[in-house]
Amino acid sequence: MTLARRLLIFGCCCGSWHALLAQSVFGRQGNIYFKTATGLIEQVTNGNRDSEPALSPDGKRIVFVRETQKESPNEEAVTSITNRTQLWITDAHSADSAQLLLDSPVEIKGNRYFSFHVPQWSPDGDAVYFQIDYSVVSGAIVRLTVQAKSLSFVAPALEFHVIKTGKFKGDIAALQRRNTLAPSHYEWFWLLRPDGTTIDVIGQSKGDLDLFRETYSASF
Repeated sequence: MTLARRLLIFGCCCGSWHALLAQSVFGRQGNIYFKTATGLIEQVTNGNRDSEPALSPDGKRIVFVRETQKESPNEEAVTSITNRTQLWITDAHSADSAQLLLDSPVEIKGNRYFSFHVPQWSPDGDAVYFQIDYSVVSGAIVRLTVQAKSLSFVAPALEFHVIKTGKFKGDIAALQRRNTLAPSHYEWFWLLRPDGTTIDVIGQSKGDLDLFRETYSASF
């Protein structure tokens, strides 16, 4: 292959990659919008019940949260009253393709949970991670496979970020509340595997998280 041919292929790939990076999604007044690489904004949903969209790694699908109604869970649930939400998935360019991905409640470790938050894609686009109101003091990360609709508990977390690039691509940076030997606790960022096992500590501040991202070329 000639050098010119290699440069042409590299240029095309980079152009496609930058175009993909330029795409984004956002929620406004309960509806989901898709911003194309050229800056065109398309409304994807309507009904004023949708929020927290996340664009798939290939830029073709959007997962988002839809609020349905107030629910009064049974006595086994953590809270007495909560917002009931669902996870939905749609084609990024089609306003008529939205489909229910996961209804609530879901049963995790013997309890039912009615609210889903901050869905995030795995880098391969095969799974979606989201957060539930796991306990009074902490949420938790749950993993959902898109095709099989299989749910698995990952780990408790106050917040989390699925790592999209770099050495730890596919792993998770999570802010966790952990107990000490004394009757106390601390909140630090930890690096977790997709199954929730700990790889290493990241640090105790947002600055430590930023340093981790810079050091390992990790994007969220």
